[in-house]
Amino acid sequence: MEEPAGSSVGQLRFNPTVRHVVINEHMDVTFNCSIKVPQELLRPDAPGISLWKDGRELHVLDRIASSHFEIPDEEEVAMTSTFR
Repeated sequence: MEEPAGSSVGQLRFNPTVRHVVINEHMDVTFNCSIKVPQELLRPDAPGISLWKDGRELHVLDRIASSHFEIPDEEEVAMTSTFR
């Protein structure tokens, strides 16, 4: 299967978010991550936004709670995730 003409990671647009989070151990923190993806790059098996630390994806077992929203329009889909 071929990718659409002109598709590349360069077409993804990350929205500015917090660049560096510093907290004390055992303190809670909440932050958002959002990205805009052109409709032609979306596939049913495309991964969503995930949180990584030290080369490893973090999951619920790592005490991470997350929620994900997608807002589509004719040209792109805005994906927003909140991590806590």
